[in-house]
Amino acid sequence: MSHSRILSLTQINTFGRITLMFIVTVVVACAMVWFSPGQIRNATPVYSPEIQVHSNNPVSAANSAPAPLKQHSLASLQSLSDQEIQDLQRSANEAAILPAAFQAITTPLIERPDFVSPFEWIVLTQIADGQADSETYLVKLVKSLRFNKQYDWWQQQKETAPPARVKQVAQRLLTDIPERITSGDLDQSRAQQLQFAIINDLVSDEQQRQVLLTHEAKRIGVTFEVKSY
Repeated sequence: MSHSRILSLTQINTFGRITLMFIVTVVVACAMVWFSPGQIRNATPVYSPEIQVHSNNPVSAANSAPAPLKQHSLASLQSLSDQEIQDLQRSANEAAILPAAFQAITTPLIERPDFVSPFEWIVLTQIADGQADSETYLVKLVKSLRFNKQYDWWQQQKETAPPARVKQVAQRLLTDIPERITSGDLDQSRAQQLQFAIINDLVSDEQQRQVLLTHEAKRIGVTFEVKSY
């Protein structure tokens, strides 16, 4: 008999605080599991696949010889220390706001993006494998994870990070919001709330702000009149 298993992907930000990032439901014959370093080592894999992991980091590729193909399985991750697991996760989270993470993600996705940690990749590929169109579903999950990581970074770092980087991430979030509605990650009301929050922080001029708010609202099917006084 199948039961619902909630797989909660967590992120460890640059300050080391573990925060809930992304929740997905998978139908498997097991109970609820919350992923933490200790629980990764104690977890039982659903399929125990060997996942081939490639690095897409352009900086690494430019400054070093091609690294040998790495393989990560749940068993190999279980052998890591808490600090090693946190370092892998932190590196993936930091990669979410690098230029490579802003590139289009297309089907089929055969390589792990740098902003997806090895453990997240194993989980997402297992989830996608249970869907009729596994390749399309994997891309959907990866895009959702990227959006959550970028939004989490924007919330935490917008006051202290370099303004150009904050602006770049904010603009990326605005661009991505309509697709997050289409994919079912956001409803229209929540999407509009995010647009207001991002634009209010991004644009200081009131008139320009209203113009951008109107433009972005139309992209999610919302229209309203901006009155000048």
